[in-house]
Amino acid sequence: MNSAIKILFLISIFFIGCITEEFNKLEEGIKKSISLNQSSSNQIYNQLDANKKALADSVLVAGNQLHKMLDSYKNELIEMTGGVDSVTQMPIGKDNQDAAVNYFILENEGKRGLEWNNQVFAFQHTMSQQPLDSLGIETLTPQFNVQENDLSWVTYQVEHLPLAAVIANMTLQQSYIKQIELSYLKEMSKP
Repeated sequence: MNSAIKILFLISIFFIGCITEEFNKLEEGIKKSISLNQSSSNQIYNQLDANKKALADSVLVAGNQLHKMLDSYKNELIEMTGGVDSVTQMPIGKDNQDAAVNYFILENEGKRGLEWNNQVFAFQHTMSQQPLDSLGIETLTPQFNVQENDLSWVTYQVEHLPLAAVIANMTLQQSYIKQIELSYLKEMSKP
């Protein structure tokens, strides 16, 4: 009996280690993608003429605001659920399925959720106002199909998900933002 418990314990430790390693690889891979997209965007932006830079600025400002807000939310969520485990580098509250729902939907009458939603909406709206006939907003932002002052999109992003999944999804959204900015700048750089 004792050896069976030891074997089950070792198997569970193995799977926890695999999940932790995969989460960390995913986060690092997405962060690398964000960094590369940002670097490429900077290079293209610097080659634009003054008129095109002025047009691009509104998109970059809206994207950066959304990106920074997501960073802030991720950091707050991780901190309020116990921080990061020093050994695994995983959020201590990674399995908590209530933290994100409470944080975004239930606390403060959903103020954070509405802020997230409306920042996404503002980014989406900014993109739709750009004079690029060859690049429609639906091509760039299908993952950001939101309506102003509507919590249903945010609820979908956080409900019934452990904190680790919510954090990973938010990081992925940050990657989407940088990809959208890069696609936009590439179109702007065409003669």
